Amino acid sequence: MDEAIKNTGILILEDSPTFRLKLKTSLERNGFTHLFLAENGKEGLEEIKRNPEIDFCVVDLEMPIMTGFEFLENLYSSPEYERFKNIPSIILSSLEKKEDIIRALELGASDYLHKKYSNEELIVRVTAQLRLVYLIRERESLQQQVALENERMKLETMKTNFIDTLTHELKTPLTNIFGLASLLHNSLATRLSEEENELFRDLDSESEQLNEIISKLIEINQLKHGEGSGEVAVESINLNEMLNEMMPLLEKEKGEKRIELIVDFPDDAVSLYGNPDVVQKVLLECSKNAIKFIKRRGAIRFTSYVDGAKIAVQIADTGIGIDDEKKESVFDLFYQVDDSSTRKFGGTGTGLYLCQMLLENMGEKIWFSDNEPKGAILNFTQQRG
Repeated sequence: MDEAIKNTGILILEDSPTFRLKLKTSLERNGFTHLFLAENGKEGLEEIKRNPEIDFCVVDLEMPIMTGFEFLENLYSSPEYERFKNIPSIILSSLEKKEDIIRALELGASDYLHKKYSNEELIVRVTAQLRLVYLIRERESLQQQVALENERMKLETMKTNFIDTLTHELKTPLTNIFGLASLLHNSLATRLSEEENELFRDLDSESEQLNEIISKLIEINQLKHGEGSGEVAVESINLNEMLNEMMPLLEKEKGEKRIELIVDFPDDAVSLYGNPDVVQKVLLECSKNAIKFIKRRGAIRFTSYVDGAKIAVQIADTGIGIDDEKKESVFDLFYQVDDSSTRKFGGTGTGLYLCQMLLENMGEKIWFSDNEPKGAILNFTQQRG
């Protein structure tokens, strides 16, 4: 705070050149160097308009053209200077009448100092006023932060409740639609044309995709509510074996894209200790993310390395990559790398968020790094096996 006080912009409003210089010198000798000077109230108001960094005024009451009283009245009461009304001021005068001092204080001045002041008294009064200003600002800043946090928590609760209601309301009818469509397709398959059979297959695929999204949202909400917290069963996992089992799923996910899947786990980092369901789900979601951001052809390389007591698993792709400023945001719920109304890439912004929740629940972490010359590397940790 002391450094901020010393850097405060201070306006010295004094018509006497000698006294103005005395004030300036006294303040400068005590570390106040951000000083502005004016000879009367009118010039003072113009200085404040020109210099928004002015946060404090030392005001002489007896000045030509516009007195200190008029300056105070304009600064604290005129609509024209509304945005400056919180600038505190010390009045400085040789006037002895209590009525004048009271009037100046009623107009908005914060303190009064007689012109027979000592240098020490000036500095103590100015510093005390500025300290109060910064304490008030810190309090207001904290109040704003608390208000914003309360609003954020309220919105988060509303979002969670909305997702919870929506997913459960959709899950049952979707299951029924999925089942009835399959039953209808099986009963009519021999009488349908190839084109009609293809439409049923599309219906099946789209229903499965929607069901997966809803299931993912339900799992996220369960984790948020603590239903998925607690001890997670762990066991030894061989990454080569797990990837081999997952290959049919990844091949299906590739679709028509020409993507080479490279499994390259070194012998010293192929075994880890974790929950198989979690690790497989994270690998699958990370792989889907990599496939999504490879336009037509490319490669995805699965590898790992030893990091102390941890194994860091890497999914490196040759896709479009990710900007540095977005590498943390992509793990936010519903975040989209391309948030335009005509997004090139699909997705709901739930996969990576779910991965992060699952891993954090196990005390692990997940992050993005660059893949030179292009693409991105998704990393996540597990206990070393």
